[in-house]
Amino acid sequence: MAQKTTIQIGVPQITKSEHGTPCPTAVLTSQGPRENYRVLRAAMYRLAAAVEDATPTGEGWVVVVAHDSDLRARVYMELVHGNLGEERRALAVLAHAVKQFNA
Repeated sequence: MAQKTTIQIGVPQITKSEHGTPCPTAVLTSQGPRENYRVLRAAMYRLAAAVEDATPTGEGWVVVVAHDSDLRARVYMELVHGNLGEERRALAVLAHAVKQFNA
């Protein structure tokens, strides 16, 4: 019988981009066999789509996905201005999407 794969999403946090700007980030981890990496990738894309859907009109950030390994992926947001207000708004949108995803 195939082992079930579960996906866990950590609490969204602010990380830094390679340019040093803040990036609201959610890390997804797979709890299952490595062969089920497609389950992780599908969850990553669903979360990214939920963030896009929840983004208010007028915000310019970009939602990015990264499949780091068969057991780890990230959804993060590249901010346009990188100021504290934009950072807080983006983190709130990401946190809301994660909460809805986990419901």
